Order: sequence, then C-alpha cells, then structure tokens
Amino acid sequence: MPLSWEIIQANAIAFSERWKGVHSEEVQGQTFTVDFFRVFGIDDPEKTGE
Repeated sequence: MPLSWEIIQANAIAFSERWKGVHSEEVQGQTFTVDFFRVFGIDDPEKTGE
C-alpha cells in the first residue's frame, strides 16, 4: 500500500534527524540504505519485486 505524502515527509524528517550526526554513511552503509528505504515504506528492498 502506497504511503501518503505526509507520512513520507514525516519519515524523511525522522530519517534526517537520525543520520544528521553521522560523518560517513559508508561506515554504516547497509544500515543507512535500509533506513532510507523505510522512508518510503519499504522494509525489505530485496522483496519489493516479488
């Protein structure tokens, strides 16, 4: 089910707050990527094509 723009915006704000103190996303690359996908309601990017 697609997320509303309001939910995506709230998720994006929360995401940016969680990551604003991180100096290198590369160190936590996988965590960063998974957390980014969650902004859009995707919990497991590997299962999106099923």
